[in-house]
Amino acid sequence: RFAALGVLLPFAYGTPVFAVYRAAVATAIGDSSLAESGPTLTLVLGITGGSIAGKWLLHWAVVRHGMRARRRWARDATLAGLVSWLVLDSASSLAAGAWANVVMVNVLPPLLVLPLLGRVWSRCDRASEAPAPAHSGPAMLALASAIFGAGTALVIALAMDTPAFEAWRAGLSEAHFGGAAVPAAARALVRFFAGPIGGATLGQFVLAAYVARHAMRAGERWAWRWSLLSVLAWALVDSSYSLASGGAFNVLLVNLPCLALVVPPLVWAGVRFSPRVL
Repeated sequence: RFAALGVLLPFAYGTPVFAVYRAAVATAIGDSSLAESGPTLTLVLGITGGSIAGKWLLHWAVVRHGMRARRRWARDATLAGLVSWLVLDSASSLAAGAWANVVMVNVLPPLLVLPLLGRVWSRCDRASEAPAPAHSGPAMLALASAIFGAGTALVIALAMDTPAFEAWRAGLSEAHFGGAAVPAAARALVRFFAGPIGGATLGQFVLAAYVARHAMRAGERWAWRWSLLSVLAWALVDSSYSLASGGAFNVLLVNLPCLALVVPPLVWAGVRFSPRVL
């Protein structure tokens, strides 16, 4: 359900369910019209929704294939993916004055997931499968790309308003503001959602690292398939809304480089797992 919310976030945001949240966004950025509609809002919501969808899809796969097999690593990965998202998202949001993310959004997933995780914690007592030498190469490369991806998540959440994103802001300027400087309210809007974007990205790559280190390395076929699917889900949702809102620059500057980094190890793993898979 969280993944579905990510896919539909730009539409769900405009419903009465999000009315109080929209008001909080308007107060935080100082522009009620920008908080209600417009291409910049759609772009930011699409990026956020893609990150949420990719993260929760991989969460589901870890539970479905790892925790059902009672693997300790899957239990630990579920907790690590949840906590890493929560801490980074909340810290970045509070620093940006986006308290609504913490109060209205971030409390719900832990309330739903942690009690369920606690109920099965002691049952997940099985060690990882023994590593399969044939799969160690792509698994370790996938692990390295996941660690790098986790680092980019920190940059997104904590440095969105720094020179590190100067090229991205220049693209936003050309696409939405006729080449003029990005207005303060629009910059504040981006900062408001930097926590959710960076936090979800970190959670996804933390999960991906666990999957690569344990399941993919052991030769479990689901590992590369669902890791790849979660990345493609993020990219499809993010890129679709980006292109629809005039944000081709986001696809070129962020999405394509990320795909170039993450996808090859997973495809390599797929070829190793089954030479006929491609």
